Amino acid sequence: MNEAMKGYVYRLKPTTKQINLIHQTFGCVRKMWNMLLLERKSIYELYGRYPELLNSHDYLNPKRIKEEFPYMYDVDSQSLTTAWLHLNQAYSNFFNKSHDEPKYKSRHNPIQSYTTHTTNDNIRIEGNSIKLPKLGLVKIKLHRALPKGSKIKAATIKKDGKHYYVSLRVEYEQTPIDQKTFEKAIGLDYTLQGLYMDSEGRNADYPNYYKKALEKLAKEQKILSKRVKGSSNYLKQKEKLSALHLHIKNQRKDFLHKASRSLVNTYDLISIETLDLTEMAKTKHFRKSISDTSADPYPH
Repeated sequence: MNEAMKGYVYRLKPTTKQINLIHQTFGCVRKMWNMLLLERKSIYELYGRYPELLNSHDYLNPKRIKEEFPYMYDVDSQSLTTAWLHLNQAYSNFFNKSHDEPKYKSRHNPIQSYTTHTTNDNIRIEGNSIKLPKLGLVKIKLHRALPKGSKIKAATIKKDGKHYYVSLRVEYEQTPIDQKTFEKAIGLDYTLQGLYMDSEGRNADYPNYYKKALEKLAKEQKILSKRVKGSSNYLKQKEKLSALHLHIKNQRKDFLHKASRSLVNTYDLISIETLDLTEMAKTKHFRKSISDTSADPYPH
């Protein structure tokens, strides 16, 4: 038996009190990240040319920041520690030149999230609810069960549009695949028209939801541009535009989930060509087509 990791996403149905605490946690995590990032940027600007001074600096940690802002003790401590760890990793990636320099987080981003880790079984599913740190039992839309004997290692609570979700990172024992059982195999090549072409000459016939909605998106965006920024009508229109983007995203995800499930149920072995779609999406000619087939579209 081999240990494997898998992700599960569920819709949350929090109470008003739980929603307020979730938003408070978003704010504390964002402040933690931005304060740590400000310090990092300032120190790098001062000592970037002097590696010894740069490496000798004693950076802030969550404990020292919480002492300065006591209200942070009201939220899940693991979420603040995780933000600190993520920023450290982001700067390591930046110094290794594998990623761009980290950016500040904005409260105006339509997608807000925080991540917490399991300690002493404090994250667990109980019936139709999930136990989360500080939040207690939160109702959940449990559309599929976790693998038998699995362990929840971490949870990311996210607000996307008007809805709340929890993404669970789960560790479970995976039975080794007997290669002798491979009977049906298929190869997939990415294509800008139809998503992919398989080795049997068929494509996925992808509907291109984003392209079909471009005219409607442009209309709603034009209305937003005429609103006074920060006004009540501006915020309502911005929410309407975000809801439309979310609808397109959900259409895309639904299609991709159904198509992938159909392939997995039909074939024992699936071979896919290796492409760097992130780099391809930076090309003006390919950007919209690639984004339209992605679960997390590049333009938004």
